[in-house]
Amino acid sequence: ETDASRSREARRIRRALLEHAFRLGPARIGAEETGRLISLLTDSVERVVEYRQAYIGELIGAVATPFLVLVVGALIDPVAALVLVACIPFVPLSIALFQRFVRDDSSASREMRARLSAQFLEAIQGLSTLVGIGAADRVGERLARTGEDNRLAVMRVLARNQLILFVMEGVFSLFLVTAAIVVSWIRPPR
Repeated sequence: ETDASRSREARRIRRALLEHAFRLGPARIGAEETGRLISLLTDSVERVVEYRQAYIGELIGAVATPFLVLVVGALIDPVAALVLVACIPFVPLSIALFQRFVRDDSSASREMRARLSAQFLEAIQGLSTLVGIGAADRVGERLARTGEDNRLAVMRVLARNQLILFVMEGVFSLFLVTAAIVVSWIRPPR
C-alpha cells in the first residue's frame, strides 16, 4: 500500500505542476525553464513524496512515542513518570552543549566550499588567458589543493555529525533508560 500511495501522490503532484506550467503558456517557459521543469517533475517530486509519505510519519512517530510511553507510565506509576519527565530537558541541553564544540568545523567547511567555488569560477572565466600565459597547470594544481582541503573539511564535518548522532543516541538511550532503571529499582513494588 505504501508504494501505491507514493505513486498516487507523485502522479497528483506531477499533474498539478504540469497543469500550472500549461497555464503559464509557452511564452513564460523558455528553453532554460524547460530543464528546470523536468528536474522539478522528476527528482523534486520524488523528494517531496519521500518527505510527505515517509519522513513526516516517522518524525511524528519518533516524537510521539516517548510521550505516549510517559502517559502510560504515569498511569502505572506517576512518580516514576515525573522523574523521567524531569530528566528529559537534560537530553537537548547536553546535545546543544556538545554541538558548540563542533560549530567551527561546519563554518570552516562552508568557507572552504565558498573559496573553492570562487577559485573555480575565476579559473573558468579566465581559462583562455591562463592557457595563453601558461598558467593553467599552476591554477589547476591550486584548485586541486583547494579541492583536497575542501574534501578534508567535509570529512571532518561528517565525522563530527556521526559523533553528534552517537552522543544523541547515547544521551537519550543510556541516560533515560538508566534513569528509568534506577527509578524502578528504588521505588518499591506495589
